[in-house]
Amino acid sequence: MERDCQYKRRYSGYRLGTACFVFRSRYGKNLRFVLRCEETGTRTEAVYQVCSCQRCDHLRYGADACAVQHRTRYDYNHEQLVNLANTTKQIAQSVRDDADSGLFKGEKGDTGAQGEKGDTGEQGIQGIQGEKGDKGEKGDKGEAFTYNDFTAEQLAELKGEKGDTGDVSKIYLHKNFASAICNTKQGTIIAVNDVSPAGHELFIKLTSDTLTDFSEVNVIRYGKNILPYPYDETSRTEKGITVTDNGDGSITLNGTATSNFYFRPTSSLLLMPGVYTLSGTPEKLGFNKAFVYILETENPNVVYNAYSGSVTFTVNAPTVYSVRIVVVSGITLENETFKIQLELNSTATEYETQIVPQTVKADTDGTVSGMTSISPNMTIITNTDGVTINCEYNVDTKKYIENKITELMQ
Repeated sequence: MERDCQYKRRYSGYRLGTACFVFRSRYGKNLRFVLRCEETGTRTEAVYQVCSCQRCDHLRYGADACAVQHRTRYDYNHEQLVNLANTTKQIAQSVRDDADSGLFKGEKGDTGAQGEKGDTGEQGIQGIQGEKGDKGEKGDKGEAFTYNDFTAEQLAELKGEKGDTGDVSKIYLHKNFASAICNTKQGTIIAVNDVSPAGHELFIKLTSDTLTDFSEVNVIRYGKNILPYPYDETSRTEKGITVTDNGDGSITLNGTATSNFYFRPTSSLLLMPGVYTLSGTPEKLGFNKAFVYILETENPNVVYNAYSGSVTFTVNAPTVYSVRIVVVSGITLENETFKIQLELNSTATEYETQIVPQTVKADTDGTVSGMTSISPNMTIITNTDGVTINCEYNVDTKKYIENKITELMQ
């Protein structure tokens, strides 16, 4: 059975929208649908788009079909729907603009409590080393740091603990000692009185017109006093006289001599050509009492007696000498101290405490290594005739100037 739908008659002349109508068979039979004079087929159910602009109270349909219209919650016409859509779009855009401008952003809330530290993750695989970058341009030269650039705390950190006192190089002192002037002396025997108080190594070179091998030449360095010390004899009591060696080269005698008493400081002192002075006899002693003298070891008749305190003599050739103290028989001495001094000088000078001499053997070419200075006086000799000593040493500036003034005034 068929019925005509009043679709065209009821909605003719309107601008139609769309709505959904569902036609179902009440008895599960196939229905025959004709829409706009075109048959759409037979089936138990179909969905078609028809007008939704106006309310639809009823439709004409086949007796065996029922129609269900799908509409919005409210009945709107087409213009109302368009306006509503536009308004909704404007509201949405306004909300978006307000959100972008921060209108909805509230004040920052309080910081929450820190959560527990999570477990450390496993170390990832090391990445491939990248290529070396290009060398950058050289920067401008910076200004050097100054003392004022550091704080007191930084300066304190830079200051380390005080180290142990180190040994000063002898060569350094020789070449760089601030108050030293290098001086050179030359001769078969050298005596100087202006040596720098800063100990240093001497630079000594031997020369000779006859020798080419200096390996058997000994070079001896004394102080001003060239008597070797310790002496050949030392403290003892003999012939009524007690001898006390005071450890500084001086000898004290006590007692009454029962016969002539002799004390022998040295019996084998080799002296090179030069002028020497022997001193050491106490002032109130002398001839016929007690005195110091020197004699040639191999020719005892050549004697120089220091009766009045000192005696000066000349050595013309290398000669071995002996030095003696004699106390004449019957003479009584009470704490008489003899300060014996033999020096390369034409006059006696103030007594200098004995200094143990230093002996160094020369190298084959005449170089003398390891000999050190003593101050202020120093005497250097050799044990070989015909050898010239060339010695370079540092001088005491003040004494050096005094010596130069004295030379100019002579």
